[in-house]
Amino acid sequence: LCIGAIIQPLAEQTNAEEPPPIRDFGEQGPIRCSNCRAYVNPFFQFVDHGKSFICNMCTAKNTVPEHYYCNLDPKGFRRDRNDRPELCRGS
Repeated sequence: LCIGAIIQPLAEQTNAEEPPPIRDFGEQGPIRCSNCRAYVNPFFQFVDHGKSFICNMCTAKNTVPEHYYCNLDPKGFRRDRNDRPELCRGS
C-alpha cells in the first residue's frame, strides 16, 4: 500500500477558494518564540491568563507582548482566536 500527495506551492487559486489572509503586524513584526524563533501559529498554547505562551516547537515559555495580549476563555483559548488568521488558519 502506497500513499502519496501532490503539492504545488503558489498554485493558481480556484473560484472555490478564498485568498489567504494577509496579516500586517506593523513595525514589531509577527510574534515569535524567543528561543527557537518559530512564528505564532494555531498550536501555540497560551497560559497565565493569556500573558504567556508555550511554543509548540521547543516548549519554551514566552511572554506575550503587551500589544498582542488577550484574555483566555474558560477552555484556555484566546478570546480573539477566530479573529486572528495566524491563530485559526494555516497558510
